Amino acid sequence: MEHTATRGTVAEAVRAAIDESVGSLRTAATDSGIPLTTLHRRLQGTGDEFTVNELRRLAAVTGKRPSDFGVDDK
Repeated sequence: MEHTATRGTVAEAVRAAIDESVGSLRTAATDSGIPLTTLHRRLQGTGDEFTVNELRRLAAVTGKRPSDFGVDDK
């Protein structure tokens, strides 16, 4: 994955998309199939960065494109 944004800006974009669309981390986690604790850690910047697969799943849940999160998903 080519990085075009920092970890923090990706997390901020994901969080904003979740807030705008589904409203809760729990719903986003359930609908995307990402464990809630993993999603929380990714958004806090602890642990690993989001994977392209996770960003694709979150994009589908939030009605966004992975590139809306500031990364090149190709």
